[in-house]
Amino acid sequence: MNFSPLAQVTETPLTQGAAEIFEAAQQTAEAVAANFDGLWESVLNGGLYQASVAIGILLAVLSLALFLVQWGGQMLFGEGDKALAELIWPLIVIVCLTNNGERLSTVIVELRDIGNQINTSILDSAVEGESVAASYQRERARDALGANLAARIAECVENGPQRQQSACIQQARREDAEARQRLALPFDEQDTWLGGVVQFVIRNLLWALHSAFQWAVEIVLLILALLAPLAMGLSLLPVPSKPIISWVSGFAGMFLIKINFNLISGLAAYAVSLSGYSANSLLLPLLLGVIAPVLAVMVGLSGGTALFNAISTAVVFVAIRSSAGLSSGAIKYGPRAIKSSYQLARRNLRRS
Repeated sequence: MNFSPLAQVTETPLTQGAAEIFEAAQQTAEAVAANFDGLWESVLNGGLYQASVAIGILLAVLSLALFLVQWGGQMLFGEGDKALAELIWPLIVIVCLTNNGERLSTVIVELRDIGNQINTSILDSAVEGESVAASYQRERARDALGANLAARIAECVENGPQRQQSACIQQARREDAEARQRLALPFDEQDTWLGGVVQFVIRNLLWALHSAFQWAVEIVLLILALLAPLAMGLSLLPVPSKPIISWVSGFAGMFLIKINFNLISGLAAYAVSLSGYSANSLLLPLLLGVIAPVLAVMVGLSGGTALFNAISTAVVFVAIRSSAGLSSGAIKYGPRAIKSSYQLARRNLRRS
């Protein structure tokens, strides 16, 4: 996601513990985004992408032989218009794979930027005057304060003398209440005290799953970027559905998964904030760490499949129209060719 998961909702000061959580989370989110931007740049400009381009060029050369056979057949049967239209594919492959695939990598980066911009615009869209991202940030802030209070209480119990434990716990709860009041966050004592260490561990595990899914989506997008030269090279095969079209559908499908995941996360946080924070603090982490990835994959794959079917249907329709044109050309020019051959044979017989 393109915002800090524990970003501060308002600019009011926090207690030192909560502020450290917010600051560390913000730095982590920025570091993740910067690392992936740098990773994309290093991979698309490195030897791994160049090796993929080399394999793509090899596949393009091998596919070119089959392409020329089909192209020659089209020219032979009087389908010059269709044959000339098919020449666009070799031109596209040459433009994309020359110069170590620099133009293709530029297109891939632009597609990624467009997807990220769409993702950001969706998160910034308002629901009843409040952005989805703000709801997500506020719920993460509330959960961060609860985790901070649980950690401080555990520290008071473990490290402090028995006489000072009660005062330490009261001080921690008082500072937490002040921080929640500054952030306009409700305080639920059960949410932080009854959960204990077990809820603290489970909650952090669910948030880790939530972040790991985002990392996995970015890694899959990067792998798809490395496979683009191979799909481009195989696009010279004489088949109705070009591999590069399948690649575009897959790339768009992964961005649909990413967008759906972020949208589900924001709406879930917004729904929890409207209903009031439940006594069970695992509600939101469970929604975002387990249910949101499953729903995002289901919806994203459905959208990617629908996109692929739409493109494939359009390609098949064009192929059917072209085949109909080929058949009509054969019917139109076939009898004339047979008659010319017959007359040529008769002249040869007379000469002999």
